[in-house]
Amino acid sequence: MSTTVPPLDPVPSPQGYDGTSPFPPDGPAPARDGGERLYVAVTGGRGPGRGPSRLTPTTGPLMKSAGALMTTALPPPLPSHPVLRLRLAPRSGMPRPIDGAWWPRSYDLLAELPSLLSGLPRTWGQVTSVTVNGATWPAAPGRMLVSNQVVRLHRALAASAPHTVVLLAPGRGRWDLLVVPPDTTEEAAEPLMAAAASDQE
Repeated sequence: MSTTVPPLDPVPSPQGYDGTSPFPPDGPAPARDGGERLYVAVTGGRGPGRGPSRLTPTTGPLMKSAGALMTTALPPPLPSHPVLRLRLAPRSGMPRPIDGAWWPRSYDLLAELPSLLSGLPRTWGQVTSVTVNGATWPAAPGRMLVSNQVVRLHRALAASAPHTVVLLAPGRGRWDLLVVPPDTTEEAAEPLMAAAASDQE
């Protein structure tokens, strides 16, 4: 006696699964590392005779916006500060009439003085008083704040030193610098600064 077993009904494919997609019936397979596996489309190119599109799994990070080239604009470089044109004489135990030369870029004392004071040697101490020639430098406030320190500004009318600036630091001393006019050419300024900073008093 034989028994006829009826054929089993075929298992219906999941909705949207046509049998040719690389996705398994229950969705994309997880990556081995436990993360989500992503797929990228690889096309065979355009035109007749080219292969169809296929999906290739990948585990690398992907951009969410397809087809768009994303660029990052770099910020513009910060403007560099002008080089301080200062030359000082070697230290010696004897006082000297000129302790160096300063070649500012303008006669704007409020703009030029902070860079000068910040470029002085630490051994000079904290300069709290600056005296310039009033016939050369325009009028300026009687004091200004430099590196959170109050600096008093004085304008003298002495005709004997029209191109000097006097720096005073309490408990440290006094320093006189030759001021090379801002509009001086480099060829003319170089020998003046070299002579002011010479070790010959």
